[in-house]
Amino acid sequence: MQMVRNTALAVALARLQARGYKLTRPRRNIIEALFGQDRAITAAELHSLLTESRVNLATVYRTLDTLTVIGVADTVAHPG
Repeated sequence: MQMVRNTALAVALARLQARGYKLTRPRRNIIEALFGQDRAITAAELHSLLTESRVNLATVYRTLDTLTVIGVADTVAHPG
């Protein structure tokens, strides 16, 4: 399972760079935290995992939007 996550992480990072996005430290931290999960998580949950990195919640949302646009993440609707 770890190999699959590492491959998905590498693909995400490569697609970002190929599309001209900078690989900033906050963006990389977000992507690594996201691809380290074994289930879908909310932006707020992802943000809470990044408290030591001091990543802004708005940056989490922007990065998730970008990852969705480039096809390496999906939006999941939660009931409620």
